[in-house]
Amino acid sequence: MNRLLSLFAICLFHLGLFAQDGKEAEFYTSGYYVQGGETHIAGETKDIIGYMLDESGELTQQTVATLTFGVEGGSDFTEATWDYSINDFSAYLRGNGENGSSEGGTVYAIQANTNGYVTVGVVLNANKPFYILEDGQALADFNGLTVAQQYRGTYTFPVKTGSTYKIYAEGSKLGFYGFTLLYSTDASYAFEAHYMTVSTNTKNNTMALCLQLLRLSFQTLAGKRWHRVNRTIFLLHHACS
Repeated sequence: MNRLLSLFAICLFHLGLFAQDGKEAEFYTSGYYVQGGETHIAGETKDIIGYMLDESGELTQQTVATLTFGVEGGSDFTEATWDYSINDFSAYLRGNGENGSSEGGTVYAIQANTNGYVTVGVVLNANKPFYILEDGQALADFNGLTVAQQYRGTYTFPVKTGSTYKIYAEGSKLGFYGFTLLYSTDASYAFEAHYMTVSTNTKNNTMALCLQLLRLSFQTLAGKRWHRVNRTIFLLHHACS
């Protein structure tokens, strides 16, 4: 079913995508994929480069997000391992011990420089409360989420320009495969205006995203607003597979 939705969505997006307030909007995905053998020190940061419109309206390479591994002063991360691929992620970090929050547990922080949707790959152990905090406040769908058995998969959530998202499991060395970010070249693009609100949980997070993107496609086609799309098809395939 997921792959059928993916193929259907790809066909729709080949026809064209949407604009906001009559302005053309282009869409990209950028991200970070953990590679086997890599290591990190606590507090290390990684800038994620993408394409954004500058003040003159030109498309230029800019930092669309910044990833922080743990918290400065904490334990170093152990070497990433190639094991159990999920979607396009094929290696993960095993965490770095207790640091980063009052509850303890490895923390990964993503600072967003544009509006969009993040899909993060994790290894979440059973019965460990899982959180995603937006500027210190837990997102409704990720406020102590638990699973009955170890979960290796992805979660998708919306991000806002200028906000920081901390991802961790209480008292656990959360495994981390990396993340992808779907975003518009216009940092102010209001995804929520096009009903791309995703209700996520362990069973239906990717399905919900696919269905919302399909709904958005139908609205676009009905309005006969034909615009280019760049690499959004990649995210659809990644989310629905």
